[in-house]
Amino acid sequence: ANLTERDLERLVARRKDKWVVLDVRERTEFAAGHHPRAVNIPLIELPTRLHHELDVAALTIVDCSALTHERACQSAINRLAEHGVAQIAALNGDLAAINMCRITPAL
Repeated sequence: ANLTERDLERLVARRKDKWVVLDVRERTEFAAGHHPRAVNIPLIELPTRLHHELDVAALTIVDCSALTHERACQSAINRLAEHGVAQIAALNGDLAAINMCRITPAL
């Protein structure tokens, strides 16, 4: 699912189970501005940190809206899937109409 901010608001209102917004940008980029509920795990650190800091059973929403390269979004999605995260969505903001990431719909 490629989500807009509005889609995310509706999703959060509907889902009572666990979910997380994941921001895979570098710490300095994250510090400059991020989604208020986002967890920051830089893409390079994702494989080693995800099992310690994320619930693989929860819906993981990758915040791709501020990424400068669509490959980073796709890479994050792929790494999450490879490590057993079953429910994945991409927050693409205004670019949600563009299928930036090839993902199995989580909704």
